[in-house]
Amino acid sequence: MESFPDLPLDVVRLLLEEAAWSDRFTTAHNLTLVSKDVRQWIEPILYHTVTLDTSTKLYAFAATVTSRNNRDFFRRTVKVLIIGDLEIGHFSGDIILVGDSVSVVLAACADIKCFAFWVDAPAPIALPVTIHPHPTHLSLIGGNETSTLSLHPLCHRHS
Repeated sequence: MESFPDLPLDVVRLLLEEAAWSDRFTTAHNLTLVSKDVRQWIEPILYHTVTLDTSTKLYAFAATVTSRNNRDFFRRTVKVLIIGDLEIGHFSGDIILVGDSVSVVLAACADIKCFAFWVDAPAPIALPVTIHPHPTHLSLIGGNETSTLSLHPLCHRHS
């Protein structure tokens, strides 16, 4: 880090990480473009909380997870996963594609601490029954005009 010759590297890292946490979108993203070292420090902040609120974002994130060389990255990094407000059509293919994508994402993000799944689908979407370790916070909303499943926030603590 030649840009900060008078500061110890750990201080530079703390300053950049604090800047990234203060603005996880613009600043954090821009910092990942500074250098490979800085990207390694900042990417965990970018991926700490993942919100997939459209089908397009869900499919793109599932593709990113599948294509990344270091698959363990998402297990270690993603701690909060929110999937919701997806526009799911009435075709069974849409529901299967969403279910498959959610399965890919959950398999990669296996160490999440907080999971929210808020989807109003015309038919049930099968979710994997195991997320290891189990999230400490869970929120599920689903259904249609006649029925809604809602668990807000269900806390489960392990000793």
